Amino acid sequence: LELQSEVPEPKHPRGGVWLFVAGRWARVVGLPRGSGVIAGTSCRSLAHLQALRGAQVVRHEIRKHYHAVSGTLEEPGLLRVDREAMHPENAGLIFYNAMD
Repeated sequence: LELQSEVPEPKHPRGGVWLFVAGRWARVVGLPRGSGVIAGTSCRSLAHLQALRGAQVVRHEIRKHYHAVSGTLEEPGLLRVDREAMHPENAGLIFYNAMD
């Protein structure tokens, strides 16, 4: 599923996708194609992008504008985190609960 909107709406619009497969889910969001250092550059790898644009610049943009998380669909409307990029402490937390 393509991400259409976020609540609350972020300062910088982002694009992304949701994937749901056999009781598992993942959500990856970032700046829309063509904007920013990462989405505005075509490279063969992260290492290549960091060599071209600078490792600190790329890391800063990843931390500020990108988010990746995956987990388990415990029941319809209840998503639990298994892994979240740069936030291992969030494993086991509820990411979304339709009852809230």
